[in-house]
Amino acid sequence: MPATKPALPGIQDLEEIVVSESMIKRRVRKLGEEIAGAYPDEEITVVAIINGALLFAADLLREIRRPIRLDCIRVSSYRNETRSVGKPEIVHSLTIDIANRHVLLIDDILDTGKTLSVVVNLIKKLNPASVKPACCWTRKAGAR
Repeated sequence: MPATKPALPGIQDLEEIVVSESMIKRRVRKLGEEIAGAYPDEEITVVAIINGALLFAADLLREIRRPIRLDCIRVSSYRNETRSVGKPEIVHSLTIDIANRHVLLIDDILDTGKTLSVVVNLIKKLNPASVKPACCWTRKAGAR
């Protein structure tokens, strides 16, 4: 994909746009359909990793069209850098009980997998019925 200079104010330092708005919308719509199909008659407990997944999670939840309980978890892995540095740390954990619940873990970009691994391990210790991750994009492979 050729480098494109962004036309949006406030992001002039951005070298290129890797994922277009239309690509994101298509991915969110498709992922929402897949998730709704995986939980046809069940309420889903969604855990969004913030700050990164906040907007993606909001858009995705609009597409799922199932009963949902939502909680957020905050993880620090970038620490003011543009690349992951060190082991991710849980800054703010869950506030709802997820025992025996089907948990959908939402993150925006799967980069090294370290953050997702730390959060999945934490969630598994809380005895959910199931835990499945959902990511919009992978840094290396592009859309799934």
